Amino acid sequence: MVPLDPIPRPIDHVARGEPDAIALVDRRGQWTFAELEAAVGAVACWLAAQGCAAGDRVASWLPKTRLACILPLAVSRAGLVHVPINPALRRAQVAHILADSGAGLLVTQAAREATLEPGDAGGCRIVAENDVSMTGARVAPSAADPDSLAAILYTSGSTGRPKGVMLSHANLWLGAVSVAHYLRIVPDDRVLVVLPLSFDYGQN
Repeated sequence: MVPLDPIPRPIDHVARGEPDAIALVDRRGQWTFAELEAAVGAVACWLAAQGCAAGDRVASWLPKTRLACILPLAVSRAGLVHVPINPALRRAQVAHILADSGAGLLVTQAAREATLEPGDAGGCRIVAENDVSMTGARVAPSAADPDSLAAILYTSGSTGRPKGVMLSHANLWLGAVSVAHYLRIVPDDRVLVVLPLSFDYGQN
């Protein structure tokens, strides 16, 4: 079994593998847990330099890139709240989520940004994925209250406007523990991520 502690901690502590063990495999190659941890700390440092205040919402509208994989941890480590947006959603739904969540920063790609119309982002600042630094100075693991808000996940919007569900660090931590245990995942297993990371199962 994955040795995850059932007592919730800040969600950025969830990557618990051995430093040299493989944490992520994608078309670019492999990331060890040590490399993933370094990237999480660097992105959290970058976010902290963007002028965001504690509890501010940071939205991401990305496919399953490396940055998309670590933003849930890095945003939380920076003391912010992550709002992952399903990459399949269209501009009107994205505009609704940005307004409804109160997001102050949106991380996306140029092609997606180009589909937005004037006013869709409201007062939300848009940052290109490639402008987010995943190297350099790092922020140490957080000491957030596990009961504090960590993320807002939105429904698909198939039956109306997407609706946000507020999740604490504890909600996310225990979701990951639950899935790891009922699937009997062990360190040598590989889990193929097919669903969008914006879904609750993608977060787990």
